[in-house]
Amino acid sequence: MLVAGPPYVLGGQANVRYLTGLQSSNAAVLVEPDASATLFTDFRYASRAREIEGVGFVETARNLLPAIGELLSGRRISFEEAHLPYAGYRALVDAGVDAVPSSGLVESLRAVKDVEEIASMRRAAALSDEIFAALAQERFSGRSERDLAWWVERSFREAGAEGLSFPSVVAAGATGSSPPRSGETSGPSPADTTTTPRDPRPYPRERIAGRQPSKRRRRARTSPLAGGSGRSGSRPWSGRSRP
Repeated sequence: MLVAGPPYVLGGQANVRYLTGLQSSNAAVLVEPDASATLFTDFRYASRAREIEGVGFVETARNLLPAIGELLSGRRISFEEAHLPYAGYRALVDAGVDAVPSSGLVESLRAVKDVEEIASMRRAAALSDEIFAALAQERFSGRSERDLAWWVERSFREAGAEGLSFPSVVAAGATGSSPPRSGETSGPSPADTTTTPRDPRPYPRERIAGRQPSKRRRRARTSPLAGGSGRSGSRPWSGRSRP
């Protein structure tokens, strides 16, 4: 099965990171029926990809999917239909790959949280409570929505968060009932202020709020294919017959 995370395909990138520990904007991992795995990415991420234990590595051109298609030409390969754009699918097919759609395999693994994932979620929730309590003490009157949204994000990052799962949304007065928008500049009035900062609690393994572990521990935690801590180090496709 090919799990691909080409540029702008955030779901695929998250699944590649979940399986291998590599965070990038242009990578894919091929999981074989025997649970062995090969990671494909370009020169920008090559040094980090080579460090991942238990996963093979092939450096490709930045035009990722056509390059993978040439390498896998003549093979029957399943792919994640929810995360591979049609142009990527055509690149594989045009290169001679028999591409078969599949869905939900990686998500079914991610749905079951291990001990460290649960601990990360608890840290994120505790940090959310801390920041929201501090936000309640902030002055809103005379400040722009953009300023308050930046305060939320900055406070999380200064407290050790890797990032927010979603952008913060602050809305007041005339924009209070509007759908979430970015870049608002109006200032909340003292009499009518509404704030809706987004909860930064993460999708585990994608954005883990809280103070970050060492590089070695982070790689082990997020690399079930490499025998990391997830599911007692077992490889998620062991025993599966899908290509």
